[in-house]
Amino acid sequence: MTVNTSEARIRVALFMRLCIITMLTGTASTISAQIGDVDPSFDTDGVLNLPDGSGSEYINAIDHATNGDQVITGTDWDVVANTYYAGGIPVWRRASNGSAVSTWGTNGFTYIDLPDGREEGQKIIAQPDGKVLIGGVRWTADSSQLMFVRLLSNGALDPSFGTGGYTLVTGSPALVPLFIGGIPALKGIAELHLNSDGSYTAVGTTAAQGGFNVTRGFVLRLTSNGTIDGSFGANGFFLHGSAQNETFRDAEFYADGSILCAGAHNGTDNSWVKVTAGGSVDMTFGTSGVQVTPTSTTRGITSFVRDANGDLYANCSSSVFTEKRLVKFSPNGLVVTGYCTGGEVAFGSLDQRVEIDAQQRVVVWGRQSDNTLFIAQYSTSTGTELDYWPFYPGSYNVPGDQYRILAYDEDNNGNYVIGGQGFVPGFSYNAWSARVSGNGGNGLVDLAGTARMSAFPNPTTERITLRAESTGQHAYRLVIKDLSGRSVLAADRFTFTDQGTMDLDLVDLPQGSYGLHISEGDLTTFLRFVKY
Repeated sequence: MTVNTSEARIRVALFMRLCIITMLTGTASTISAQIGDVDPSFDTDGVLNLPDGSGSEYINAIDHATNGDQVITGTDWDVVANTYYAGGIPVWRRASNGSAVSTWGTNGFTYIDLPDGREEGQKIIAQPDGKVLIGGVRWTADSSQLMFVRLLSNGALDPSFGTGGYTLVTGSPALVPLFIGGIPALKGIAELHLNSDGSYTAVGTTAAQGGFNVTRGFVLRLTSNGTIDGSFGANGFFLHGSAQNETFRDAEFYADGSILCAGAHNGTDNSWVKVTAGGSVDMTFGTSGVQVTPTSTTRGITSFVRDANGDLYANCSSSVFTEKRLVKFSPNGLVVTGYCTGGEVAFGSLDQRVEIDAQQRVVVWGRQSDNTLFIAQYSTSTGTELDYWPFYPGSYNVPGDQYRILAYDEDNNGNYVIGGQGFVPGFSYNAWSARVSGNGGNGLVDLAGTARMSAFPNPTTERITLRAESTGQHAYRLVIKDLSGRSVLAADRFTFTDQGTMDLDLVDLPQGSYGLHISEGDLTTFLRFVKY
């Protein structure tokens, strides 16, 4: 059966991957949560608009404490001072339900503003002892430094750490972020780790001040009191690269104290570097500790994770701005060609990162080329997409390049807590956080035990096909609703073909995200799809 809508014809010629949208399992008069469904028990509507400091804020990092509290940090541009180089670090502490932790700072908010510069919190660790460590960068109009701040359980600076609660990395080597046109481009710390002995390891990318053409990956170790650990590497540092551009964009930390760093070699090929616990190159890895792995992408690894078997899943960037790849590598940094297609899952996205959740599913999150924010799950064995969900943070229900997911962490119940940047009229940013369900399926829908259904291609441009594993003689009702809940298409008493499929003509349906409701009697199941 073919169903046409009365909506205005809009055709959008945009190549998108074929994927199966996430599912909800239908039971009598109820519908359970799927991946990406905003949790209404978090704050009041699932999305938390965070109170700000003195200007324009966005979130860079989220971590969960052992009691379920979430600690959140990012950066603040002081719009009052009207300069990019003025502002501090906002730090929020929220209970598992999103409410402010009153014992932290002022109603759950602390603002760190060091003299004569601007600070950015890039990574955050909620320690088991209740303290919180923040790693980031501090810069002025003509200089910059790596920075570490530790806070007590009440949000105050910890006087036992560094100098009055913070450490600025100065001296030689000069570990500073790369500046381009006065704006920090590669901003210091990509990963931060609490070691078993209470010390800290930071990984990132740096360049000599004014060194626009040469970048170096670094690993830095601090003692538990915030001083540089001179026993690690060369005076506390491991530096990679000299005459070529080398970057460390992410890292994994092993039980023996070694560190696997990933980024780009000479600004292009995917690069892996293994560093020992003592801060030297691990000569047993790759070729003299380094594995350079060209793929179809040409801008290197921007993030990666390791599964329980030691395999690596990396987000690789392309020279084409809107092309990203999820690539599976072996523990020694070689492409696993049997994963998906030639080891790669293709994305039409602007920016994205990758994680492994507690159920050992690959979680990819970021921003598609049409500026839609998204979360997706993939199989570690085959690269099959398990679930996909487009997302807009609460009231920011308008696509645009100012909206980004910049932070992710999984809570104690398997939900995903994300945060990032939202645009506010007046050319400023607003920090937001949301909790969404991490409970997904395999793209199939079980309707009253009578038919398991899937929908493809998804996203789509003109039509979508519903497929049922077994149909029987059932008369279904179909309703398509937009994000506001308005019905845009309805059809009563349709059945599937002998092949178990039914085609829906969507050529006249405006582009957007929709819910497809299929019911039999008082039993309803639900699929999401995207029309481009």
